[in-house]
Amino acid sequence: MSLTGKQSPLGVNVMSGILQGKGFWVNNPTASYVGTSTSPTSYTPGTVITKSCLYWATYSIQTAYVRGLVDKTTYYNIINMGSNTIPALGNGPPPTYTYASSPTWAPQYNYNVPPDTPTTPGANPSAVSRRPATQWGYVRLYPWQGYNEFNYNNTLALTNMYNDFCGSFISAASFIDYSNKSIMATKNSFDFLDGTYSNMNDLITADVTNVSLSPQVFGRDLINLGKALDLSTIWTFGYPSNLLATLKKYNAITPSLSVALLSVGLNPVDIDQISANSSTVTKEQQQKTYAAFLIIAGVDLAAILVSLNCNTSGLVTLADLLDVKKLFPNSYLTLTVPIYNAQPGPTNSKTYYPIFSVNSVSPVLSSPEIKAVVGTTIPPLPPPPPPEPAPTPIPPLPVVPVVTAQAVATATGGGGGGGGCPAPWILILLADMTYIPAEKVEVGMKLWTQHETTSEWDSYVVTHVSTSNDTRWEVEFENGEKFVGTFNHRVKTNIDWIEINKLHPGDAIVALDKPMVVKSTKYFDIGEVVKITVEDAHTYITSGFLSHNIKMQGFDMGNQQSF
Repeated sequence: MSLTGKQSPLGVNVMSGILQGKGFWVNNPTASYVGTSTSPTSYTPGTVITKSCLYWATYSIQTAYVRGLVDKTTYYNIINMGSNTIPALGNGPPPTYTYASSPTWAPQYNYNVPPDTPTTPGANPSAVSRRPATQWGYVRLYPWQGYNEFNYNNTLALTNMYNDFCGSFISAASFIDYSNKSIMATKNSFDFLDGTYSNMNDLITADVTNVSLSPQVFGRDLINLGKALDLSTIWTFGYPSNLLATLKKYNAITPSLSVALLSVGLNPVDIDQISANSSTVTKEQQQKTYAAFLIIAGVDLAAILVSLNCNTSGLVTLADLLDVKKLFPNSYLTLTVPIYNAQPGPTNSKTYYPIFSVNSVSPVLSSPEIKAVVGTTIPPLPPPPPPEPAPTPIPPLPVVPVVTAQAVATATGGGGGGGGCPAPWILILLADMTYIPAEKVEVGMKLWTQHETTSEWDSYVVTHVSTSNDTRWEVEFENGEKFVGTFNHRVKTNIDWIEINKLHPGDAIVALDKPMVVKSTKYFDIGEVVKITVEDAHTYITSGFLSHNIKMQGFDMGNQQSF
């Protein structure tokens, strides 16, 4: 019943009784048929008796029992009329009624019953007092059994309902539930939180004191770090690839960092692999990435820290974000290595060993006991920069020790086509009003576009086309379309020409036949772009909106200008 969600009439009866605080009560239609009985002698017959041939059979049994004037055989035959043929026509028990346990009613229908004392002098001992359950016939046993089973505390006589019967189950269930909680609490107290924490500090700080003995100072340093420390990848904390992945996650890979990574000999494929923080990053790639971080300083570092919302003071290069003392300038002396004591040690169950002494790594970390748990974790010296790599044909960038504004402009400004360039698959509008991918555009083709100064729409000739590798950004529009081009690719908004890395959500782009509203912009990768120069107009249509082809001059990370 509980599995199907269906209720039987009995279930409805019981449930409604429990909800009303009444428990069970006698089903009135059933009582009208079989009658009511509250003792061996009391019985008010129902319509099954009073309106059928069983009336005279029932009162014959009652008279024979009370008067006791019939012998054993006669009484046995009266109470078992039709038992082997049609018991219902004689108010006798069916042959299957053989239950011999309490209240021992079935044995009273046998021919022989245990000896007893007759209640009427001269009566047949086997036909009177030893068969009280039989004196009103078999049908009477139904209401009498119901009364005996459910008349708990005699409540039927008081309310005509079996309140206490159901109440006894509720009381028992409440007692069991209450008692079990006490029992289980007592049992669990023997090993509650066994091995979960070693002291109250660990418990109330959720084990933060496992990391720092001064959570308040440590917390302030964490707040100042902003998004520079990604706790979701803490297991690779300290690797340059981890920091590069964090920078990519928060769109903090700036053009100057891209140039620095290329300058140390990493190609675009390497950079993508390292920024994924995968297990396949090699030791050499880690070293080259660290060397690139050493290059990023000054305004280039400040631009990255702004993207990370990092306010930690004292950072000189990007590599300082891998230095624990620089990351936690106020709390590094409170950082610890917690070691559990399998045997009684200097403390109760756990000992906190400081990572740092005043000016260096604590010598206690070199002890055999700690090395056995955490291994050799102290590098002898900071990792040296890798040897200067041989020049690679792509991209043709020089090896530079420091990235300056002029160097970035030289590296990203490009040649005859200008600094703003689309990815090869971006569609370009021709004069015949058809689109082709940028990689298919050739010198001499005519493009349909708007003049940059006169605003006149006409066909203009392509005078230069070339390809190169550069830092690419992605712009996603609210209509679902996406554009990929160099970070300094300029597009016409309803205000002015703006580089795509400076667009903001909600900016409207000048388009031909559909609204183009910026949804988001982000770093995409380092890859191939197509440089296109259009004679006189200096503009062209990319993916339905207006783009500029004039190259950048006087490039600066904080102040990008063009003409």
